[in-house]
Amino acid sequence: MARVQRGDREGAFALLDAADELLAGRPSTPVHSLSVVQRAGLHGRVGEWERTRVLLEGVALTAEVAPRTRCLLHLNLGLTYQFLGRYHDSDVRLRRAHQDAVALGFPDLAAAAVHNRGRLQLLLGNLPRALALMEQARELGDALLPPAAALDRARVLTEAGLLDQALEMLEEGAAAARAGGVAHDVAEADLERARIALLRGEVTEARRWASRAERRFARGSESAWTVRASLLRLQAEMLEGRRPRAVATTLDRLVAGPAAASAVATEAAVLAAEANALVGRTEAARAHLDRPELRRPTTFSLRLQRTLALAELHDAEGRPDLVRRELRRGAHSLAVEQARHTSLDSRTAVALHTRRLRDAHLDHALATGSPAQVFSATELWRGVSQRLPPLVSSPDVELARLTADARRLHAEAFDTPDAARRSALEARAREAERAVARRDWEQHRAGGTGTEERAVTVSALRPLLEGARAGLLSLFLHRDVLWAVTVDPSGARLTRVPGGDRVVEVAARLRADITTRRLALGTPLHEVVERSMARSVGVLGDALGPVLPRSHRLVVIPSASLASFPWRLVPGIRGRIVTVAPSATFWARRSTPPGQGSPVQRVVSLAGPGLSRATTEAEDVARVWGPDVASAAGSRGGVASGEQLRTALRDATVVHVAAHGVHQDESPLFSSVVMGDGPVFAHEFQRTGVGAEHVILSSCEVGRTHVRTGDEALGLTASLLATGVRTVVASVGPVGDEDAHAVMAAYHRVLAQGLDAAQALDLATAGVEEGRLFCAYGADWAPAPDDAA
Repeated sequence: MARVQRGDREGAFALLDAADELLAGRPSTPVHSLSVVQRAGLHGRVGEWERTRVLLEGVALTAEVAPRTRCLLHLNLGLTYQFLGRYHDSDVRLRRAHQDAVALGFPDLAAAAVHNRGRLQLLLGNLPRALALMEQARELGDALLPPAAALDRARVLTEAGLLDQALEMLEEGAAAARAGGVAHDVAEADLERARIALLRGEVTEARRWASRAERRFARGSESAWTVRASLLRLQAEMLEGRRPRAVATTLDRLVAGPAAASAVATEAAVLAAEANALVGRTEAARAHLDRPELRRPTTFSLRLQRTLALAELHDAEGRPDLVRRELRRGAHSLAVEQARHTSLDSRTAVALHTRRLRDAHLDHALATGSPAQVFSATELWRGVSQRLPPLVSSPDVELARLTADARRLHAEAFDTPDAARRSALEARAREAERAVARRDWEQHRAGGTGTEERAVTVSALRPLLEGARAGLLSLFLHRDVLWAVTVDPSGARLTRVPGGDRVVEVAARLRADITTRRLALGTPLHEVVERSMARSVGVLGDALGPVLPRSHRLVVIPSASLASFPWRLVPGIRGRIVTVAPSATFWARRSTPPGQGSPVQRVVSLAGPGLSRATTEAEDVARVWGPDVASAAGSRGGVASGEQLRTALRDATVVHVAAHGVHQDESPLFSSVVMGDGPVFAHEFQRTGVGAEHVILSSCEVGRTHVRTGDEALGLTASLLATGVRTVVASVGPVGDEDAHAVMAAYHRVLAQGLDAAQALDLATAGVEEGRLFCAYGADWAPAPDDAA
């Protein structure tokens, strides 16, 4: 084993041959069966799984088989059956291996059996269960598992779309492999880096990593693994447009023999089908897609890849109706997969695998020149998770404990004046956050489905806009070009926004200036920042002006790069009634119809610590609504606890929070508002349940959003919308305490008169410049007329 791990396959088998010579002619001993299991293990290590199966199944379980060898036999057969697609047999053997290992006292084999059961769940497409089992194996004894276990965990995270976490895990496994001189695992790490680069659209980088892995495997005479690396390299070349016919021909050859021998026949056939479709070889593409093993591919990513190959085939055949059908199926598959996840993190992350399908759909729609088709394509793929029922998860005691640890560490770091201690506490808090995230990813609702709402079309949207006297601006970035679809009651138009890259760049600078302006108050830098902001909003007004609808009320569906943008500062938008929605579908399905409203049963306003005006603001808000429905919840001098906030979000209709807020781009689900006992994190809302319809966050920057592929949003505001809140009012930048207090008191006075959130905010912020950093997110919400004060 040591030799094969260093890449010396011939030397490894030579040692086993020598051992067998020593055993020849001798009575059966435990060493005989051990030798067969070792030989089978080496064949498996280099990817010769059929040979492995024959050897292992040939071992008779007699009394001469040592207990540890018996466990190894079940364990290795369980892994072998996975590569051969015999998943039920794999589960049976791995459960037996775990049972025997526990009974006989082999903790390393028990951990390996649990880990490989997790690997089986990955192949079956059950990612939460795969993560849970692998983490359980790690807890049984991380030091007992080989470096390859970290690579398997990285694969699960990659399949789940959690690429940053996957890269961390990958580096951990690669470092251990390099330290131990395990050449095979180093090559596998290169292969996984190639896969991650492909998912990120870094095609040239993917080809470089795949080629490197291919060379490493070839040097070790590992033909099966060499084929796997070749497939990834060829996929990268196909996406680069390099040698398209030669790539298709090479893939045909691999499918015909080497891929099947390497247990990657399904992956190879899907890739060969797409490559042939792209060069017009439709018969060859069809033949690959008709292979029996492609009818029910197991992993989510492979199912999507097959859908894309079918769409490319229909496109080559000149059948646009079938192209659209397959692309719609892909979006439905995404919704089905997301519904199986009860973690907002993993639910939104899996959309990463749809990037190429979304791009193909937009290419197809843009080629028609039809605004309606382009709008439908963007809506079909935009924030698919938001079309599912609101996210609600079961309580989890361990997750609650881990979250409490993170909250305590953050609170201690916030309170300590010692910089060194604060830094140490923040590092421990980040580690606690990672533990929370791991536990969160593992949660799974068995048999979860969820009913997906249909994406809204232009024809369905127009009468809704007419009733609301509104126009809609939908922006999207495709292949580095910024596009706009403008919809109003009269119709829709499609426009390429000139200088789209400049718009994105200036928007980023404006966001930075907004933060700097507050810090620069009272210094010479303040005037410089103000001038920079004026230039930025001028550029943005010039660029976006031509694509804006003429209506006074405006619904904005931003592109990912403009999600955290101060829309109400931009000339042409400034002074309008603005709602920023995650999708047109969200706005259409959840907005209060004009003239109607939602019954307000309870209003709760809460104050956090460290803000001089927070308690007064909370009391002022409660007074607006009156004692019959409103209360200013608090303890310890008027400061509310995290539990009071969670209870209010669960039970009240309207919740107002005056507290410090933090948006974390690196860990958006740990964006938070600070209450009396520490921060309340965005990810907690999915666990406690949210019944509130309207939430107002009088906090700095918590209106900001981190957007993943598929326009799947994360952050405090996005998390509230995902858990059922219809409208959130929040700011994308720092607002002075006095301005925030004035705006919020006025806002609730107007809202309580029966106006909707966006209208009330427009009136409340008149004459308050920083108040324009607040915006209404989600849908248009208003209290019922009977509730108006």
